[in-house]
Amino acid sequence: LDLARAALCAQGGSSEYVDEEGRWNMQYFSTAQATLCGAIHALLLQRHGGEARLFPALPSAWRHCAFRGFLLAGMRLDATYEPDRITVTARNATDAPRHAILRTRSAAIRLDLAPGATRTLSLLP
Repeated sequence: LDLARAALCAQGGSSEYVDEEGRWNMQYFSTAQATLCGAIHALLLQRHGGEARLFPALPSAWRHCAFRGFLLAGMRLDATYEPDRITVTARNATDAPRHAILRTRSAAIRLDLAPGATRTLSLLP
């Protein structure tokens, strides 16, 4: 991912306006850089229904990788992939209980977090 850093810039734009009734409307314009970020994100974390899949589409050459601060249903996730283990730390960043099912290719676990709680799990890839 470090090699892609040069392509990750702040290109793009947004237009905001208030309509006659005082409501905001935001329109975002995607760029090639935003598409690259989305593609990298999809290699590391995907959501399907009520499940979050950790590292679902890693290239076979990637022996180790990690991400920090990805948001999932009010939780902030940090995760590390190693060939024999996935370690994930989830923090509930809200004032309400949060729930998610975290899945890897060989394991699944239901994660329940109270407001402000943090939990670290170790899963098989």
